[in-house]
Formats: sequence, structure tokens, C-alpha cells
Amino acid sequence: MVEEPLFPIRTKGKKAGFIDKTGRITIKPTYIMTRAFSQGLAPVQYGEDILTSKWGFIDKNENFVIEPQFAGADPFSEGLAPVQIGSVLSGKWGFIDLKGKMVIEPKFSYTKCFAEGLAAVNTLFSDWGFAGAIVHGEWGFIDVTGKMVIDPQFTGAESFFEGLAPVNTKKQGDSWGFINTTGEMVIPAQFSWAESFSEGLAAVNIGSKSGYAKLDASDKDKPIFERKVTEYKAPVSGKSGYIDKTGEIIIKPRYDNAKSYAEGLAPVKLDNKWGYIDKEEKWVISPQFLDAEPFHNGLARISVAYETWGYINRTGKIVWQPSLA
Repeated sequence: MVEEPLFPIRTKGKKAGFIDKTGRITIKPTYIMTRAFSQGLAPVQYGEDILTSKWGFIDKNENFVIEPQFAGADPFSEGLAPVQIGSVLSGKWGFIDLKGKMVIEPKFSYTKCFAEGLAAVNTLFSDWGFAGAIVHGEWGFIDVTGKMVIDPQFTGAESFFEGLAPVNTKKQGDSWGFINTTGEMVIPAQFSWAESFSEGLAAVNIGSKSGYAKLDASDKDKPIFERKVTEYKAPVSGKSGYIDKTGEIIIKPRYDNAKSYAEGLAPVKLDNKWGYIDKEEKWVISPQFLDAEPFHNGLARISVAYETWGYINRTGKIVWQPSLA
């Protein structure tokens, strides 16, 4: 019997719970934050406030299978879930099994979920600056035993899907390419950014360039927002399209942004609005959203205003009105 999928939501009261595919609340919003169910469990943040509360894992009957004890947690994948030990700002990440046992010790500054037997991990440290989290160090890949099988060497990395993973390397002009599971670059680094493959295609961007601001060194003792800017270069936005696993462009880069295909549809941004196209590039759901995510189990998360998220079905009908994320 296939279990009914559930979807994380937050209400106007800033509490998080879950709905079913019709938009009916199935787990009442009593948590600080929630993430998606996977392998029968969902990470939830439980407590009085976001600073002191901890993450644990519940089942669909709202039983805590793994008690709240972590500073951070992501969903299970391939029997393992990333969890953070210590503080939110400086704690280390490791992996637990479905019983809550720590099987890969927490020693990473950040991790991605396991996919195809490998997980991307950052090996050094992160700190917090004016703009938020700043991650230093390089990304590599570990196997399910915690062994580093692709040495840390990338400035960015996403998960393996369909045998390939997007990675960023400064050795080739701070560009993104794709490696195989041995670490060999099989699609040369040439993109401004890239997402993992899904349904035989990967979203890529061509032509984007980062901006920068140089601050007056004589103001170094002042708070960053009070320092004078001596030089500024605005970022340049390129265009996004899709490639196949040979690296050939299948859908020309004509969109302002693009995300992965799922269930035959992909969210793309055109003229500052997000909608959904099929693989023939036909608009199935017209551009109308502030942001949009890929479909999963028949629903897709969309935003119509800053920091508000809801869900639509494949016809574009809203099944959960956008509320605070």
C-alpha cells in the first residue's frame, strides 16, 4: 500500500504542520519549522522559540521516533539523515540512521543529503557575517561509511542524480561542470551555475557574473553597514536553459532562471515571473508567481509575496493559500 504524501506548511500564526494533497491539514501546526517526510519520518523543530528549540523526527501519527536534540536536521535519504550537533552558528554536521544512532560522526561544516550512495560535504568551517552564512573550505563526497571518496576540491557541489553531480571549480574560471562518481569531470566546467540532473535534463545558466563591493580600509573598525564603498560592480544576470547528459543544450538559455524538471514539468522564470513548462517548452502553468519549486507527489510549492509559500496542483489551482514561510 502506497502511503499518502504529506506536505510541510506554515500558518499565519507562524506555526508549522502538514497537509495532504487536497490541502487538508493532517498534522496540526504545532512546530516551529518542519521539513518533508522521507522514509516515513519528517524533521521537525519543536519548542517554545526558534533559538532554544531542537530538531527531532516524527512519524505520520505525530509520534517522536527520534527525540528533539539537534541544532539542525534534514530529511532522511538512503537510510541516513544529516543532523547538526552543537549550536546553529558553529555546530558540526554528521549523519544518523533511522533509529537515531549517529553513524557518521559530526565533523563537517555542512552536508547535503545522500543520493546514489554519496553525499557532498564541506570540510572546513562556516561563520556568520553581515550577509549571513559564509562557508569557507572545499566540498568533497563521502560514502555511507563516512569515507571520503572524492577529495575536497570544489568551491560548490550539489547531489548526484543520474550518475552525475554539478560542481563548481575556480580552477576553470569559477564555473560549474559535472563529475561522475569517480570524480572525473565529464561535462566541462563552463556554466555560471548548474542544478542536478532530473528526468535526463539539468538546468544551467550561461553568462551570469557576480558583482562586488570594495569597502574603505580606513573604516575597518566601523560596522560593515557604516563603511564607505570605494568600488562597486553590479552583478550580471545570464540566461538559463537545459542540457542533456552529454552536455548538449536541449532547451536554449532563454529564461531568467530555471529549476529542475519533476513529473514532466519545470519551473522557469521569464520577465520576473515564474511558471511551468513541459519538455516541449509549452507553458502548462503561465508565469505568475514570485517564486516556484519543482513538483513533488502532484503538488508544487509557490510564492506570491515575499516569504509566503503555498501549494498548487498540476492545473495551477492553489490547494494551500500562500502564508508565511
